[in-house]
Amino acid sequence: MRAKKTAVPIPGPIDPKNLDDPRLYLGREMSMLEFQRRVLEEAQDAANPLLERVKFLGIFSSNLSEFFMVRVAGLKQQIEAGVAELSLDGRTPAEQMALIRRPPCN
Repeated sequence: MRAKKTAVPIPGPIDPKNLDDPRLYLGREMSMLEFQRRVLEEAQDAANPLLERVKFLGIFSSNLSEFFMVRVAGLKQQIEAGVAELSLDGRTPAEQMALIRRPPCN
């Protein structure tokens, strides 16, 4: 069992040499959403053949369904259980859920 950490904001600019700074990393949920964004961009790219775009939409749909059924459900369970342990990117389950709910930027 890992030691419980508390969320402490790190002041100042990000130092890329300080590899312990959690602001340098994306957690697995945010990383998965970023990947899904890139898959969706491929589906929207008119330079791709139509059938390839449809395949990307299928991948996006399948992966996003799995994401909500497994990962978001897991975060909800952690929140309901009162888990306050930080992920590797320095966020609590509640903070991760808030980021997932945030509207995407264009």
